[in-house]
Amino acid sequence: RLGLEEDAAERLYRDARRWAQAAGDVATEARICGAYAAVVCLAGRVEDAMRTIADEFIALSEQTGDPALQLVAQGWMGYPYMVMGQLAKAEQQILTVVRAVESGEQPEDLGVQFLGTSLMGIVLTWRIEILARTQPEERVTAAFERALRWSRDRGEREGEANALSAYARTLAVFVGDTGRGLAGARQSLLIAEEMGSVLLRINARYAIAACLVVDGGFEEASELSTRVIEEVRAHRISVDREPLFLAVHALARLGLGDAEGALALAREGVTSGERSGARLFQFDAVLAVARAETALGHLADAEQTLDRAEALAREMGAINLQPLVFWRRADVAAGRGDTEGRATWLSRAESGFRAIGAVPHADRVARERV
Repeated sequence: RLGLEEDAAERLYRDARRWAQAAGDVATEARICGAYAAVVCLAGRVEDAMRTIADEFIALSEQTGDPALQLVAQGWMGYPYMVMGQLAKAEQQILTVVRAVESGEQPEDLGVQFLGTSLMGIVLTWRIEILARTQPEERVTAAFERALRWSRDRGEREGEANALSAYARTLAVFVGDTGRGLAGARQSLLIAEEMGSVLLRINARYAIAACLVVDGGFEEASELSTRVIEEVRAHRISVDREPLFLAVHALARLGLGDAEGALALAREGVTSGERSGARLFQFDAVLAVARAETALGHLADAEQTLDRAEALAREMGAINLQPLVFWRRADVAAGRGDTEGRATWLSRAESGFRAIGAVPHADRVARERV
C-alpha cells in the first residue's frame, strides 16, 4: 500500500520464508508467499507472479488444511487472472469467495488477518472492473453499490476508496458519465489522503484524470497523470496498471495538441503491458496509440492498431470495449474522407453504447453524426 523496493521486498521474502520453514510453520509460509505474490503483481510482474509464487501460495495453503486460508488463496488468484485478461476465470475465483461468505460457510471478516481488510470487500471491487467490460451499465452500478455498502457498513475505508475510484473510472471511460465519475473520484482521493495511502492516491488521481480527459480538462488531466506516473515509478507500486496511466496521459497530451508526445506515451503504455502481461490494461494504451496515429494522419497504422485493440477485446470477452473501437474507426474513415464509412462506424458505436447502457457516450456519438 505504501510501496516497497523490489530488491528489499525479495530479501524480506527470502528471510521470512526461511524463518517460517525452520519453524515448521506452513500457514505463515503460505501467507508470506501470498504477500510477496501481491508485491510482485503490483510491481508489474503479473505473469512472473502467476508462474512461480502464486502456485506455491496455493500449494502451501492446501497443505495447512485450513479452509479459510485456502479460500483466501483462491480468491486472491482472481486479481492476476483479471489483469491478464482471463475475465471469466477471474470472476469464477471471485464468486467462490462471495458464495462462501454469503452462505455463512466463511465469516465476513475472512482475510482480515492476512490482508488487513476483508477479502469480500476486495473481490467485490475487482468485480466492478470485470463487469465494466462485460455487462450492461445497470449491472455494473449494482456491483458498485454492493461493494460500497459492504465497505461502509464495516468501516473499511480502503475498500470504500477502491470501490469509488474503480466505479469513477468505469463511468468515465466506458459510460461517459463524468459528473458522477468526478464526484466519486474526488471522494476517493479524500479518503486516500486521510489514510496516507500511496496506492489509494494513485488510483484516485488516475480516476480523476480519466474523467477530465473525457470532459476536455486536458491540462489538469496531464498534470495529474504525470504525478501518478512519477509516484508509480518512485514507489514501484501499481506498475501493473501503468498502461492505464500512460494511456490517459497520452490522451491528455493529444487533447493539448501534442500528437507526437501522445504517441510516444501510448506506445510506452503498450510496451509496459506486454512486459507485465497486463492485457486488461494494455487495451487502453493500444486504443490511445490508434487515436494518436489518426491525429498524425498515419491512417493505415491506426487501422492496424484498431484491429489489435478489437482482437484484445474479443480474446478477453470484453464486449463493452467494442463500441470504443468502432468510434475510433469512424475517425480513421473521416481522415480518409470516407463520409459513408464514418457514418456507418458512428452508427455502430452509438448502437453499441446504447445496448450496454452507456447513454452519455451514445449521445456524444449521436452529436457527431449530425
